[in-house]
Amino acid sequence: MKRKIVGFRIEEEIWRRFKIKYQNASLILREWIIRDLEGSNKEKIKEIKAGDWQALKACLDSCLQVVGDVGAGKTLTVKELIKNSKEFIFIVFDSHNEYSFLPKIEMITSDISSSARIEMPKEVSASKGLFPVYSNQILSRKWPNNFVFVIEEAHRYKKEVKLLLSEARKFAKIIVVNQEPIAYFTPIVKVVNSEVGLNNKNDSTPLLTTLTTLTTFRHAEAVGDTGFFPLFPAFSRILRGV
Repeated sequence: MKRKIVGFRIEEEIWRRFKIKYQNASLILREWIIRDLEGSNKEKIKEIKAGDWQALKACLDSCLQVVGDVGAGKTLTVKELIKNSKEFIFIVFDSHNEYSFLPKIEMITSDISSSARIEMPKEVSASKGLFPVYSNQILSRKWPNNFVFVIEEAHRYKKEVKLLLSEARKFAKIIVVNQEPIAYFTPIVKVVNSEVGLNNKNDSTPLLTTLTTLTTFRHAEAVGDTGFFPLFPAFSRILRGV
């Protein structure tokens, strides 16, 4: 979906406080807009810390979405859940070989006795072509109550995943892992890592975000889009050398 930069006027102090409370302010605003458009204001997003598998387990009822920024620890938290929850059998659709501690399987059967993974093709198009076969199988029958299907890189299969979230709760438990929610009619858990920052050498996301923001501002100034700057007076002064 094509995205557009949107500017609006707001009091400087209000925006400053908002940015302090929410590090990724634009993402928060986008989530609020989507929830309002989809009539999902009653649906609250629960935040948990990266690696807190017990908090994640407490939210696992039927269908659950695990979301968060890149590098926040979504997959880490799900892996900890799998390693520490022996009462469940997890079937993971592994897109990037991140669950190598689990044995591989190619078919889903009800007699699987321990957690396993299905290694999805690395080619996105091949992965998209294969996943509907499995999603149809999930929808075809009632699975044991201790079965949990984990779908990584869920945005690749958005159409099928949305159908699973709306219908599969009758057949199985499902955990969808994605950067953003696929839908807003199921419980959503957002994984946050408060320790991630510019001083963390293992995560360049905040630095990249900063550089991207500065680049956007320089471009806006170069093309004379001065109407964009009232929203960010501090950056405006810096870029103008004031």
